[in-house]
Amino acid sequence: MNPMKHLLTLAVLGAGSVFVYSTGSSLIKDVQFALAEERVEATRAELSTIQDLSGIFKKINKALEKSVVHVRVEKRTPRDRTGNA
Repeated sequence: MNPMKHLLTLAVLGAGSVFVYSTGSSLIKDVQFALAEERVEATRAELSTIQDLSGIFKKINKALEKSVVHVRVEKRTPRDRTGNA
């Protein structure tokens, strides 16, 4: 090969490498952005479910609020061998 063809081949390979690098890096960034956007959407859906559950629990609390009338707590002491406290 003469030196001119060799130089032209190197120039074409260099330009191709630069093109692939710039296109590839932007493609990788686009894929990373798309993945992050999917995670954001999944998190939003999860939060809406949690807020729905919160509303349900609030309604249950209002419905059962006055259902407990009296709670009696007793503390028992250990007995000695004769059966007395």
